[in-house]
Amino acid sequence: MPRGLEQIAIDRETIGHALRDRALYVPIHQRSYAWEREHVTDLYQDFSKAIDDGGGEYFLGAIVVVKGAMDKLEVNDGQQRLATSTILVAAIRDYFVVLPSNLDSQGLVF
Repeated sequence: MPRGLEQIAIDRETIGHALRDRALYVPIHQRSYAWEREHVTDLYQDFSKAIDDGGGEYFLGAIVVVKGAMDKLEVNDGQQRLATSTILVAAIRDYFVVLPSNLDSQGLVF
């Protein structure tokens, strides 16, 4: 292997594991979150279709990370999908941790 080049490793990773057990950083040179409503809707509709189709897994796409300074895992590609998925996971988490006193008679949060 040429000097200065590291071997590329491709690992299959679940989003739950990546969010729970990895410290991921988006480098400052990456663009800010830029997805519009239509992009988010497309991704969430893809999730919904995968669930309706009974698929056990959903391929989110490649998330490219590299070891940066101090061995931090920096997201170099896929940050928009990763951020959007994280927002959904956080919303689902928040929905399930709502105290019963915050629910109306139909079980809706108010």
